Amino acid sequence: ENFDAACQFTLPDYTSGASATDNCSAPGAITFTQSPTAGTVITGNTVITITAEDEVGNTDTCTFNVTVNDTTNPATPVLADVTGQCTGTAAAPTTTDNCDGVITGTTTDATTYTAQGTHVITWTFTDANGNSITADQNVIIDDTIDPVTPALADVTGECTATAIAPTTTDNCAGTITGTTTDALTYTAQGTHVITWTFNDGNGNVITVNQNVIIDDITDPVAPTLTDITGECTGTAVVPTTTDACAGTVTGTTSDATTYSTQGTHVITWTFNDGNGNVITVNQNVIIQDVTDPVVTCPSDVTENFDAACQFTLPDYTSGA
Repeated sequence: ENFDAACQFTLPDYTSGASATDNCSAPGAITFTQSPTAGTVITGNTVITITAEDEVGNTDTCTFNVTVNDTTNPATPVLADVTGQCTGTAAAPTTTDNCDGVITGTTTDATTYTAQGTHVITWTFTDANGNSITADQNVIIDDTIDPVTPALADVTGECTATAIAPTTTDNCAGTITGTTTDALTYTAQGTHVITWTFNDGNGNVITVNQNVIIDDITDPVAPTLTDITGECTGTAVVPTTTDACAGTVTGTTSDATTYSTQGTHVITWTFNDGNGNVITVNQNVIIQDVTDPVVTCPSDVTENFDAACQFTLPDYTSGA
């Protein structure tokens, strides 16, 4: 016999199929009883005893076995997908069985997955009576979260600046280093933009811009210009100075550089580094004659007195 849906079997009345002979009593005069009686719920293997009794109370018994088999499979469960961004672990699922109640599935597959994609676990559900079913469950690892957008500080410099590859974090990949096809080092004045790409390897990609600002705000070094001196004339040589970015800077002026007039003359030199930083420095040109003239006198002169016995000096400067 097989179990019913409630995993039980109710004994029918087997006496209707029993027969007996008796030396005195007619067949219809023999009564039959059954133990266990009809209506008894049994499981497994049960010995049924049939007793025949004739009209005068003589009895005889016979026995036979009633074996109840469980032929109903456990219920096939509908297993929900297990999902995760970076990892997913399936818990052993359960189902119900008509005889065993709750049955927990078993598998030889891995239950934890980290690789992106869909993984299939085959669960087996076996009741205590050998009835078995299998059910598949999907473990879907799908990273849909972008890396964290970092706030990239400006890289600054007066003459040059070099950006270092920045990093950010990702829910699955951890630390991610940015990549770019742009230059990292800049020397030209102004603002330059580097576009960094952050790829978590699972198809989630963001880009973030970073400014590299080159801004020379330092004036050229103010040189100490010595005075140019001369007695009759003086000419200034174009001076130079140094600058943090431009190197050597040559002065320029709209003033004359050669002077012959006695006195102090001022030349204003301008030093421009080409990046908007300009200084002016004054230089004196001093013309001062401090040398006495050199006098050459005429040769000795011998003259005779005139009639008055005297001599009047002529102007000898014309011969000096």
